[in-house]
Amino acid sequence: MTGPSLCPHAYVLAVHDLDSETAYFIDVLGFSREWSEAGNWEGLIRGDVRVHLGRCPESLRVSELGDHSYFGFFATDECRQTRDRVDGCRSSYHLATDR
Repeated sequence: MTGPSLCPHAYVLAVHDLDSETAYFIDVLGFSREWSEAGNWEGLIRGDVRVHLGRCPESLRVSELGDHSYFGFFATDECRQTRDRVDGCRSSYHLATDR
């Protein structure tokens, strides 16, 4: 196919608690804030991966989506360190199992 190429830009997620979810992505997963629309949207980035979190308190929780609870695939050579960081933060982020 000819024409302009497309590159991945961002995964867009509807979240119930924007502040809590933003803190989780920053503090636990190592993202940083790229942009913000206070109270409604947070644009986060880590390396070449971008995530846009949108405040949607009425949306289904990820745990209710069943087979469609995944939203992206990320490759890393730091699997053990990332898993340990997430596991170590579960007590601080009580909804971590719903991510």
